[in-house]
Amino acid sequence: MDIQTLYPDFEDALVNELKQLQVMEIDAGMEIPMHGNVASHIPLGVEGSVRVFGRDSEGHEADLYEVKPGVACIVSFTSAMIDTPAITYAKAKQKSKIIPVPKELSNTWFVKYPSWRHYIIGLYQNRLDELIRQNERVVAQKEMIEIQKNQIIQSINYARNIQKAVLPVESQLKEFFADYFILYLPKDIVSGDFYWTFYLNDKVFFAAADATGHGVPGAFMSMLGISLMNEICNNFSGNASDFLNTMRYKTKEALKQTSFDSGPRDGFDIQLCIFHTRQGIVEYAGANNNLLLSRNNQIIEFNADKMPVGVAYKEEKPFTNHSIRVQDNDIFYLFSDGYKDQFGGPEQQKFSKKRFYNLLSQVSPKPLAEQKEILEKHFNEWKDSSTQVDDVLVLGIKIRAKD
Repeated sequence: MDIQTLYPDFEDALVNELKQLQVMEIDAGMEIPMHGNVASHIPLGVEGSVRVFGRDSEGHEADLYEVKPGVACIVSFTSAMIDTPAITYAKAKQKSKIIPVPKELSNTWFVKYPSWRHYIIGLYQNRLDELIRQNERVVAQKEMIEIQKNQIIQSINYARNIQKAVLPVESQLKEFFADYFILYLPKDIVSGDFYWTFYLNDKVFFAAADATGHGVPGAFMSMLGISLMNEICNNFSGNASDFLNTMRYKTKEALKQTSFDSGPRDGFDIQLCIFHTRQGIVEYAGANNNLLLSRNNQIIEFNADKMPVGVAYKEEKPFTNHSIRVQDNDIFYLFSDGYKDQFGGPEQQKFSKKRFYNLLSQVSPKPLAEQKEILEKHFNEWKDSSTQVDDVLVLGIKIRAKD
C-alpha cells in the first residue's frame, strides 16, 4: 500500500499522519453499519471497492458511488461534520481495505493542510456532479430521487458550514476594527460572495470579494479565493496591488487559465485593503469593484481597475495601488454588486449604483449597527416579492486612526 501514490497531492506531513492510522480490512459482501448512524470516521479507500447505495421501502437499490483506492466516502464526511445520521447503505464488493480517519482529525487537517481541504472540496464537487447525473437517469424512481435530493441538500448545508468556518469570526473583527457591520445575504444556501481578514506584522488585511457565480459553484470559488489569500499572506511583503497581482497569477494557475478564449473564465471581483496600524494608512487595490470612504459626511470613491482577478478579455496590467491616510471617524465601505443589481421597486428596475451610493451617504452619520438595519430593510422593501438576483455583501468598517 503506497498512500503517496493513491493520494499524490497530499503533503508529506499529511501522508505521514495517514500512515500512523490503522488500516481496516473488510470482507467481500460485508455490509457496513451506515444507515441511521452518525459517522465518527471518514473512510479513505486503499484497496478493493465498497459500494454505497440507496434502498427504498420495497428493498429496491440504486448505486450512488464506490469507495475505492484514492476515493473517500463523502456521505460519511457529511454525516460526521453535521452530526446527522446517514441515509445510505454500504457493502464491500470485494475484499477491501480502508483507512478510517476520525472526524476530529479531519477537522484539524482541513485547517492545517491545504491539500486535504482541496481534496475534500474536489471530492464534494465530483459527488454533486455524480448525483446530478444519477438524478437524470432515475427520474422514474421517486423514492430514490428523494433519497438523493435529501443527500444533496445535506451536502449543500454542510458546504454552508464549511463556508462559515473559513469566514472571519466576530472576535477577529472586534480586535482589528473600531466598529463594523456585515450585511451578508446569500442568494442560495451558499454564496459566491465572501469577506476576509488577516493580521500580519502590524498590518490588517481586509477584503470583500465576489466570485464568479453563486450557489454551489460560487461557494467553491469563494473557498478557493480564501485559501489563496491565506496562502499569499504566509510569505508577503508588498503593497495592495502586489497582493492582487499575485492572487491573479495563483488563480490562473489553480484554474489552469491560459487565455480568455480557452478554458474557464472564472475569477474574482474584489476590494483589497491593507491597514498599516503604525502609520495610520490604508492601501487599496481593486478588481472591478470600487472602494467608498465616508469622511465628514461626504462619500469619496476610489476607482478599481476594470479587470478581474483571473483571466481577462483584454491585456492584463498591474493593479493600481491607492494610499489613504486614515482620519478619525472614517468609514470604509466594501461591497459586491448584488445590492445595486437587485430588481424591484414600482417599475421593477435595478436598484442602481446611484441609489446605492446615495443611500450609503444618508446612513453614514449613523452608528454602524443601525446602518446595517437600514440597508437590510431598504433592500427587502425594494425587492419585495421579486426573486433575489445575486448574492449580497456590504461591509462597513471604521478603523482606529493612528494616535
